[in-house]
Amino acid sequence: MVWMKSNGSLAAACVAAVAVAVVGTAEGETVLPVFSPADFDAGAPVDHPYFPQVPGTIRVYEGLAYDEDEDELVPERVVEEVLFDRRTVAGIDAVVVYSQEWVDGLRVEATRDWFAQDRAGNVWYLGEDTTEFYYDDDGNPTGSEDVGAWEAGINDAQPGYQMPSVLTPGFSYYQEFAPDDEAVDQGEIIALAQMIEGPLGPFDDVLWTVDSTALEPGVLENKYFARGLGLIRTEGDFDNGGTPRTIIELTSVSAVPSPSAAVSGLMGLGALALRRRRATAD
Repeated sequence: MVWMKSNGSLAAACVAAVAVAVVGTAEGETVLPVFSPADFDAGAPVDHPYFPQVPGTIRVYEGLAYDEDEDELVPERVVEEVLFDRRTVAGIDAVVVYSQEWVDGLRVEATRDWFAQDRAGNVWYLGEDTTEFYYDDDGNPTGSEDVGAWEAGINDAQPGYQMPSVLTPGFSYYQEFAPDDEAVDQGEIIALAQMIEGPLGPFDDVLWTVDSTALEPGVLENKYFARGLGLIRTEGDFDNGGTPRTIIELTSVSAVPSPSAAVSGLMGLGALALRRRRATAD
């Protein structure tokens, strides 16, 4: 999902190593969850308390991201929309989240992520269709590329947990395992009941996780999730003292009506206007 980045040349060099990285469930090891379409119900919502994905929800994230090439902080903005359309992935009826990212005013990525929740309450990450956009030094578009796009069941890609149902500190799990598509991310539960100050106010009972990838050892992202809201902060690009130089926070949450509700609303307005015209004529 958002917003772990992979360096292409380094990723290519690591594919051979991570291709045998599936591990068991011994303490301290990263778990690749056992996936079965039989564990899912068609049309099931994604309503995990720390990762709710309600269709029509729009989340806006803003902050400053560290530009390593220029050694400076630049503004970053991410807009996520939970779509009403669903998609079948690996035989599963999945929720689609459309995300767009802007850095220093330029759109650098557009992604559709696919999630589904099983009967036990685990939220699975089933893949992504992602495009990165490139520009010259003057900000003129120079092209685009599908980087890290993957889909469960294709090219031996295996899904993982986006958010486990049981949140045990120390539990490490694969979020995606698609070495042939240069997509191998994992998460770890660090702590619960955290207190976080943010643009939308203070949050308590916050879940703290850390994301990493075998494609770029040492690259870490702290993520913080508020109960009933989802992701509220991402931290990364840590300096030698462990201070994050990139901090992106949730700044607004809104909702759009479903297409059927919008049509019903328009029909209601039309009927009201007709009644008003009749009343005027009378």
